[in-house]
Amino acid sequence: MTKKLSYVFLLTVSLYSYSQNLLVTKRDYSNSPTYVHSLQKLNSSNGTVLNNENFTTSFPSSYSPESLTFNAQTNELFGLSDVIITKKNILTNSEASFTLPTATATDYGGIIMANNRLFVTKRDYSNSPTYIHSLQEINQTNGNVISTYTLNSSIPSLYNRDLSFSSSTNEIYGLSRNIIYKYNILTSSETTLTLPIDANTEYTDMIIAENRLFVVKRDYSVNPQVHTLLELNTTNASVINSRVFATNLINYGKIESLTFLADSHEICGIIKNQVTFVDYKIVKYDFINNTESSFDITAQASTDFGEIISTTTEQNLSVKEINQNISLKIYPNPTSNFITVQNDKNSEANFEYKIVDITGRSVKKGKSKFNEQINIESLTKGNYIIQIETENREKTNEKLIKN
Repeated sequence: MTKKLSYVFLLTVSLYSYSQNLLVTKRDYSNSPTYVHSLQKLNSSNGTVLNNENFTTSFPSSYSPESLTFNAQTNELFGLSDVIITKKNILTNSEASFTLPTATATDYGGIIMANNRLFVTKRDYSNSPTYIHSLQEINQTNGNVISTYTLNSSIPSLYNRDLSFSSSTNEIYGLSRNIIYKYNILTSSETTLTLPIDANTEYTDMIIAENRLFVVKRDYSVNPQVHTLLELNTTNASVINSRVFATNLINYGKIESLTFLADSHEICGIIKNQVTFVDYKIVKYDFINNTESSFDITAQASTDFGEIISTTTEQNLSVKEINQNISLKIYPNPTSNFITVQNDKNSEANFEYKIVDITGRSVKKGKSKFNEQINIESLTKGNYIIQIETENREKTNEKLIKN
């Protein structure tokens, strides 16, 4: 099917932009046993609080969210605490929750969104010290278990809360002590990677960012501790790069709750002062420019911060932001392998393009000529935005469907 993009007829065009947010959960226990869980939107550059709203009224009173994940298609933020999953639409502020099935000697750990499917990790410790870990797909409306996959028993007995997803390989990654397990949600296959164990060190969190695997390693033999960001080979866990993640963090604990700011190519984590217990830092590492930065956030008395997460919401562009002088055709759309961008006015011109997924993450970019094919076979099935910029700096955006 050929899709015509004619910006002379502005009302027939649907363009989109993305808004990226950095959120942190906060718990107020000043009126214990009544607890207030809130969600703060932060300026990702300096930590200024831009907005503060109640997160949920459904979590067990003394529990903060143990894990967060975001569905960019529905704009819903999911949090897991004990056996309660709550979801909050960050655009409409509507809230809902459901209770996961309970059983003796079992508990839940992490929560992750993978290709718009919701998964949680579950641990069975009824035969301790032998533990059974499983990955369950959860219905996002009612909390029912859709399917269960039992993970490899070599995973250590710790909780599996550190989860990330690679859209390029369809794999959920989990970190437990020095074991990284990978579960493919399409083939139901599993592999594990083993990281070396060194004295006075530990692996504190892990993240997939732009299809690259990063792990934080903490050396607590010295003060200030040394926090290293390791980029690992996703096949054999060999170290590709080693960078100092954060420096001069005297009396601080471990970096946790990693999230990725796609706009600035920054991996972010939160770390708590172990002396004051109210001082926190958001530490950031730009792995393109190899620079580190941080800012402080301070909890008031009888409050604490929990998890951080970046979210990206889709918004319509105003008519004023649309270039009216470009008339293009992108075809076929939907497609499974190639697209061609045709410009009737200048068929031989060059242009630059970037394809971003629904979270705002760049998945492919390059240069091409009008009427030449662009290969998108490596993209997973789903909805994307293709951003085109001509030699004259004229820009257009349009939805692209990979089938």
